[in-house]
Amino acid sequence: MEIAGFALSVAAVAGAILIVSKELVMCVHGYLYVTVVQPYKIGDLIEFNQFHGRVVDIDMFATTLVELDKAGQRTGKVAEFPNGLLLTHPLINSQVVVGLFKPRAPGAGGSDGLPVRATYQGGTGCFLRHQASAPAGQASTLSS
Repeated sequence: MEIAGFALSVAAVAGAILIVSKELVMCVHGYLYVTVVQPYKIGDLIEFNQFHGRVVDIDMFATTLVELDKAGQRTGKVAEFPNGLLLTHPLINSQVVVGLFKPRAPGAGGSDGLPVRATYQGGTGCFLRHQASAPAGQASTLSS
């Protein structure tokens, strides 16, 4: 009987520790997400929840930013949010990415050597890829 009471006490204490440490565990998982996936790095311009600013520090528990106004000027405020929120809230990285797309050589065309033209599909946020027809007797590898 005494052993059952002791086991119940240990289980209650373990449950309380788990509830209290949930935020700590989420912050550590958020930090692992930042270091492995790298959705942003120090110096990037991000929007997260109501925060908009430049990342100045990333540590195991929180990310710190210098807030910017709509014109991109510093407001003088420093914001910090726990890394655990990265697991449950969307993030926008507004940093300009250079070198994301590898330019093709002039006249290289598509994968089958045919000329390619891309046009913006208004309202959908998509680019449509158009490719010239293949010469007679040659099939095009681009499917519509």
